[in-house]
Amino acid sequence: MGKRDHAAAAENIKVLVRCRPLSEKEKAAGHKSCVDLDMVQNTVTVKSIIGEPDRWTFDAVINNSFSQQDIFTQLIMPLTESVLGGFNATVFAYGQSGSGKTHTMTGVMGDNTLEGVIPRCVKHIFNTVEKRKEEVPGTTVSMYVSFMELYNGKVRDLLAKQQVPLDIRENKDHTFFVQGAVVAQVKFPEDVIRHLEEGTDRRRVGSTELNADSSRSHSVFSLILECIETLEDGSTRAVASKLNLVDLAGSERQGKTGASGDTLKEGCNINLSLSALGTVIDTIVKGGAHVPFRSSPLTMLLKDSLGGNSKTVMFANINPSERNVSETVSTLRFADRAKQIKNKPVVNISSKDQKIAELTDMVKELRDKLAKYENEGTAGLEKEVVQLQEKIGELEVQLDNATKSREADLVDYETAKATLAAERQSFSTRLLSMEDEIAQLQNQLQISESSGAAMQSQLNDVWSQCYNYFLTPKEKAAQTLEQLQAQKSLEEVLRSVQKRVEGGGEAALLEKIRSLAADLKASQAEHKATTKELKSSKAQLERHLAEVKEELTACRGASSGSGGSSGDAQVAAAMRQQQDKLLSALKLDDNGAAAMKLLRDENETLRHQLMSSGSAAAVAAPQQNSVSIPTKKTTANPAVALELQPSARVAAQSAASVSSLQAELEEAKAKVEHVTASREALYAELEAQRTELAKVESTMAQHDRQLAKVQREYEAKLADATRYENEVTRLETRLRERSDQLDQLRTLLEKQKAIIVKNNEKAEFFQVSLRDKTEALVALEQQFREQLENKDAQMQQLISRRVAEFSEQRNVELNEMALRQKKLKKKIHRLQEELNGWEARFDMKVCECEDLRNALEEKKMEQLRMLRRMELSDDEAEALEQKEQIQNSLRRAKQERRRKDDLFAMGEVRSAKAVARRSAADPSDDSEHS
Repeated sequence: MGKRDHAAAAENIKVLVRCRPLSEKEKAAGHKSCVDLDMVQNTVTVKSIIGEPDRWTFDAVINNSFSQQDIFTQLIMPLTESVLGGFNATVFAYGQSGSGKTHTMTGVMGDNTLEGVIPRCVKHIFNTVEKRKEEVPGTTVSMYVSFMELYNGKVRDLLAKQQVPLDIRENKDHTFFVQGAVVAQVKFPEDVIRHLEEGTDRRRVGSTELNADSSRSHSVFSLILECIETLEDGSTRAVASKLNLVDLAGSERQGKTGASGDTLKEGCNINLSLSALGTVIDTIVKGGAHVPFRSSPLTMLLKDSLGGNSKTVMFANINPSERNVSETVSTLRFADRAKQIKNKPVVNISSKDQKIAELTDMVKELRDKLAKYENEGTAGLEKEVVQLQEKIGELEVQLDNATKSREADLVDYETAKATLAAERQSFSTRLLSMEDEIAQLQNQLQISESSGAAMQSQLNDVWSQCYNYFLTPKEKAAQTLEQLQAQKSLEEVLRSVQKRVEGGGEAALLEKIRSLAADLKASQAEHKATTKELKSSKAQLERHLAEVKEELTACRGASSGSGGSSGDAQVAAAMRQQQDKLLSALKLDDNGAAAMKLLRDENETLRHQLMSSGSAAAVAAPQQNSVSIPTKKTTANPAVALELQPSARVAAQSAASVSSLQAELEEAKAKVEHVTASREALYAELEAQRTELAKVESTMAQHDRQLAKVQREYEAKLADATRYENEVTRLETRLRERSDQLDQLRTLLEKQKAIIVKNNEKAEFFQVSLRDKTEALVALEQQFREQLENKDAQMQQLISRRVAEFSEQRNVELNEMALRQKKLKKKIHRLQEELNGWEARFDMKVCECEDLRNALEEKKMEQLRMLRRMELSDDEAEALEQKEQIQNSLRRAKQERRRKDDLFAMGEVRSAKAVARRSAADPSDDSEHS
């Protein structure tokens, strides 16, 4: 069916919450209600054990004070009126199992008070159609019904006699339908009710702990209307609409329903379909690009009802019991999400009528254009075309001129920008290299200072050990363990020196000391020369720095007096000259650094030589100090004095040399410190120069800003030309887009080719693997088949042997059983004869007892009647007599019933039947007697 161009406004799904009262079973179990309904504000409040209560607002809230008729009249009747107007409509009930969904939708058929939504909708539609036919005689309405069931994920037709699964297909307009479903035409409400009852009887129901008649499937009852109206001009208008009435199965929890077996499987499928429905609703509410309607047959059939061409009303049935509070909250959350869905209902009109209307409008438009053309002709259009062509030519000329001038300006701008960027990059590189070299010099100075400090600490250790060696015994006793160990090591060194002196090594030691002194003097001379070179390099560097400052001042004045590219070129030239001078100064400074490094290496070599020459230098220093030590300490250590006598002369000779060497070393250290201070001053001057360079960079940045300002002015001048360029740009953009699309298609084609090649390779590989595995599987299957045949043969032999043994044993048992059966039959026959005799005697005794009882009762009754007649009137006596007869008859009937039960319990079937026949004949006798 087609659609009208004008549609109804988008509207949300209307959600109605219906809460049933507590059942007798729930009241007996002590359950309390946890739901509060506010019919004024249409809110539902669910009390929670923990935390604040949850509150929702819906379109309507229904409690048990509403009747079925009230619900239909106030809430559903407007929906049925829209169906008669050509709109699709859907009513469905959702909720927990046992919450009253089927009662809401179907109710009790045939009961005017308890009928549900479905039968009331049918009756109202038929009544309204009859009234419309009377008002508009040319109206023809045809009605059809279908009844579907969704059971365990499969669709079944409840109107078909044979229940087979059906398939769901999709139309061209992307709506779903059930292929092969019965669509029965109906003419009277009774026909619809009959089909509804037949389908309801075929629907699957089951019993659970929550509901004795629980629906085990979803049902969709559809009423289709086709209305054809004859208009005043003789044309016809065909409108079709559809009313879907859906009764969903309730969500279940296995722990509460106690389901098992097939019932548990049905509950799982119900929950899966409801979960798919919830996913679809969430996706629609969140605005997802893809809505998974195909995930379940239920969602496919409800596609139009959820965000499509339909007006939808949803009943959310809830259970007020506190035991089911989680299911109640889940149902209300589902309903709250569902009410956010917007449907787009439209009037369904026949495709043929819609096409005729469109063609009529088109013919009218063409006629208007033809009349205008006949009146005005083509002169005006031709003149307008000529004017447009001239304007296009002028715009193209202006565009070409603006484009050429813009290209030239862009070339100049890019050239100047590249030159400045290159110069800035080179200057930054040189500045970074200078900073790296300064950092290296600082590191070298720190290394030399640390080596001097280490050398001084070693000398201090030697002096302390020598001093401790000459302590008195009392002073030695007060020393720590480490000091005693150092003293012992010093004694060992002294003994080794004494041995060398006694062995004739005194001359060699003196010669070694002389050579060391000569080396020290040479290093001092080199140090002085290096100091002079450093001073000269410092002076030269100061001169270079002064020149650089002057040039920077001149460059600053030139840049402030003149602007543009010429000023930038002068500044760049001045920067290059300044960098060259700084590099030359640093090269001179590198000579000083090399000299300092050489001096540090020589001092390190001298220190190693002093340490490797034994402890001669170490002993010489303490011996020099020992002169100042009081004589009482020397006399207090006579053994040490005797040991030192052979080496005293050597110590006396070397003491002066070592003292002079140490003094010269201190002088050299002072000079190094002076050079370090000079270097720090030089670093300060370099830092000032770096500041000047930063100022130059800021000047260049200012020039860049001026250049950007010029560029903005230039772009403002090109704004007019840009307006004329838009059309050409649009065409070029379209061409580029087409080219890009073509490139993308080519790339995609190449990728697909590569993928196809890879897939072919994989397919070949898989085919080879499959072939190998198939061969292996065939071989393995053959092996298993042989093993199976062998086992079958063995099993057949075993079975044959066992069957033969069992047959022999069974024959013997059957023979024995036949003999026992013969004996039992004889015994049973004899017992049956005895039983028949006893039955006959028992029946005779029973009859005698019954006759005696009846006679006795008759005599008693006669006596009572006589007594009462004597006391009462005739009418009262007659009424009393009839009452007594009725009571006696009832009493006898009860006794007979009790006697029959006893006889049946004892197995006296035949006698019981005889008694029953006699008792059946007794009422006639009683009636004759009365």
